[in-house]
Amino acid sequence: MTDSNHVSYFVEAGAGSGKTTKLVSRMVSMVEEGVDVSEICAITFTKAAAAEFYSRFQERLIERSVDSEIDSRKRDYCQNALENIDLCFMGTIDSFCNMLIREHPAEAGVPSDTRLIDENEQAILLKREFKQIQNGEYGEELKKFSHRFILVTKGYMREDKFVKLMQTLLERRDTDFVLPSVPDDPDTFLSGKTGELHKLVSALCDHPYAECDATKGIRAAWDMIKRKSERLLSPWKESDLIEFRGDLKTLREIAINADFDINLLGPAVAGMFEEHYNRRPKIPKLDRYVLGDETKEWIQQLMESIDEYDYMISLNFVAQCMPLIAESLCSEGSFTCYEVTLCQGVDSLGHNCF
Repeated sequence: MTDSNHVSYFVEAGAGSGKTTKLVSRMVSMVEEGVDVSEICAITFTKAAAAEFYSRFQERLIERSVDSEIDSRKRDYCQNALENIDLCFMGTIDSFCNMLIREHPAEAGVPSDTRLIDENEQAILLKREFKQIQNGEYGEELKKFSHRFILVTKGYMREDKFVKLMQTLLERRDTDFVLPSVPDDPDTFLSGKTGELHKLVSALCDHPYAECDATKGIRAAWDMIKRKSERLLSPWKESDLIEFRGDLKTLREIAINADFDINLLGPAVAGMFEEHYNRRPKIPKLDRYVLGDETKEWIQQLMESIDEYDYMISLNFVAQCMPLIAESLCSEGSFTCYEVTLCQGVDSLGHNCF
């Protein structure tokens, strides 16, 4: 690689195999051939790698500039490169693009105050835009939609969820997404999926003597039934979904005490349970009735339907926000690498700048 500096190479190698050492040696070799250090550009993946690259390149130039065993002309080239080492770009692709845009905004076709933002800076700006949407600065329709998004998302997750979805869509904005339709309301969307739940909850409410208190989980399930049965049996609202999903998880632990005649629940509900035996004694003894696997399965499917409803609301909301926010950020000069590649004239920057 150091003997043919005008040949391009693609090197595939693992960590610690000496890639950086080879690249530094190649850069020094180019300097010794008379290539001006300002014409050398080294792109790294991380800022930490860039700092290490700079340090190694500098150390190697120092060594070669005082090495009496090499030609004096090469030593002079290395000394000159060492004095002008800051003219050699060594950094990430983000910082390289940022430098190009700042130095040549006209050629790139962008405002002169444009700055390239990284993922962390973008996240801060997206959180700011999310608050503006909630305040109605993007219009009443989007403000109302944000309220639905908030209702189906846990409080501490709202901003992070919005940012994560937004960044995913922004990175793929040239993709034609097929979005799911926006559901009208939970009760309509879940119609036909809550019938078995209503039967189970109603039967348990009608037979409080069936209560079992064998475990902490069972007691929590019965307590939930007593407190929330009326809400569970009423039309579901978006404001209920997060709480109800947790309630369904709790409901899977429900059990009927062994002394209760389970047939009193009716054949449909009685069939949801199966016998549970205490196997500690030599002769197993029926100690309670627990939900069967099929019943737990439809409860799990109902929980997944709630997740699907959340997904449909969230994805459609963010998809509507995405082009508006992208335009807003670009108008204030906050560009990501994606916008840079779309800038008018950016393809010719290499010819105009070097």
